[in-house]
Amino acid sequence: MSNYAYAGFWLRGLSEANMLEDFRKFLELFPSSPARPGLHSLTIRAVDAAQTALLQRDYGLEPMRPDEWLEVAQEFLHDDSSYETTAFWDLWTLSRTAETWQWRLEAQPVELVCHGPAYDDGVYQELGYFHLVAGPEHLFVGRAGLLPAHAGASSLHSLQGRPSGLALEEETRLVSYMSDEAHRREYLTKTQENIRRLLGWARKVERSLPVERMLLWSEGEEDFRERIESILAAAG
Repeated sequence: MSNYAYAGFWLRGLSEANMLEDFRKFLELFPSSPARPGLHSLTIRAVDAAQTALLQRDYGLEPMRPDEWLEVAQEFLHDDSSYETTAFWDLWTLSRTAETWQWRLEAQPVELVCHGPAYDDGVYQELGYFHLVAGPEHLFVGRAGLLPAHAGASSLHSLQGRPSGLALEEETRLVSYMSDEAHRREYLTKTQENIRRLLGWARKVERSLPVERMLLWSEGEEDFRERIESILAAAG
């Protein structure tokens, strides 16, 4: 099972009156995949995550624009509610078909959530008023410890203690493939492109909204932000 990466944004002056309008701006800044544009769902929860959703809609066949999505969500406006949607952005993925490893720029799903100030006992304090489930952690830090821990570090590490969602046999094959210097450089380059997409979007949000604090983290890295920045700084 893969570890996941997250982003949280805390905004100054957020209240019931302005939170969904600010969230619309947040959604408009998201770099949607041209292949799968728009917002593909709407889930509204009241009080806490243990309660049955007030509303669940799938817009996969007819994705919505942020302003259309907002129009529906505003009917359920309350500061003790959360508002969730699914979108897609393009990230590089490496997969193995038969005996061949192949890179693809593919539309990857993310979850974007607005937490009302009174929702779930103030869960926004931990996760942010606006919260992103960015996708599997390995898309930004690599698998099997193959990417350097800091600029200039060795690119090949032991598999021990490095869970990545791959079976051990598959990880062994990946490490063998990455023993080729050209393959390791490409792995670093593609992962750096994914990191730039994440950081570029986060910085755009910080410039465009009254963000008081932004945090990036993941389930498998002690300091995810430091890790991705060290990968970004590494030479190919």
